[in-house]
Amino acid sequence: MNLLRHLCILTLLLSSSPSWAISVLLVNPGKESETFWVSVSQAMAAAAKNLGMELRVVYAERDHLRMPSLLQQTLDQGPKPDYLIVVNERQMAPPLLAIAERARIPTLLALNDLTPEQVKQFGRP
Repeated sequence: MNLLRHLCILTLLLSSSPSWAISVLLVNPGKESETFWVSVSQAMAAAAKNLGMELRVVYAERDHLRMPSLLQQTLDQGPKPDYLIVVNERQMAPPLLAIAERARIPTLLALNDLTPEQVKQFGRP
């Protein structure tokens, strides 16, 4: 009986607490006001919600050179996400992937792939 009660409590905790959800960080290269990039974020947010995940989005506001520092700043502020989604906007994936690798965060490229030169550097997934 005691075991059953503990299992019920554990089930409630795991099913109701968002702190147990898988967290995903999207580094969005666009602006918060751009229809396309807002749509991308909204679609990812809907998918995350359906999967019971938490999605956090940070926008680079079309400053591709800012993307690495934005990612590092976001990671430094914590909490560290379980997964990272980045876009190879203007070929900026290498510094983003390097930051993710140092932080040991599995990363997904969205919307465009690595160039052949970048594949030589990072390999295929």
